[in-house]
Amino acid sequence: MNPPSLLTMRNMAGFLSVSQMAQPFRIRKGAIFDIENTSYFWYRVSKREKDMFNSDIIVSIITGILTLIGVIITNSESNRKIEHRLEVSQAITDTKLENLTQEVRKQTDFAMKIPVLETRVSNCEVDIKELKDSIHG
Repeated sequence: MNPPSLLTMRNMAGFLSVSQMAQPFRIRKGAIFDIENTSYFWYRVSKREKDMFNSDIIVSIITGILTLIGVIITNSESNRKIEHRLEVSQAITDTKLENLTQEVRKQTDFAMKIPVLETRVSNCEVDIKELKDSIHG
């Protein structure tokens, strides 16, 4: 039987050496060994520990998914509130703009009537002057 390589042991235990260049060696459960002047403690992961590890992963994944769902819901609600505020602000702005447009139209109509009135007044003044001249004259 060939002794396991460091890579094999690392895959089984999950936390051994950074270096995968070590020589193969025999190791028993719970043994302390020295590779490149660094001590490691290694043990074989039991089926029960693997099942616990898998359940931890599943719990972590479920927690992550629920957190993601919570963030998505919170963001969508926040976006709805912001959109509602923008719609209200836009409606207020539109109403104010319509009122200002009506006032400008009234002033424009009045401004267009002034030259006509000035012309009529000047014509009336001319007529009054002619009448005065014809009466006094």
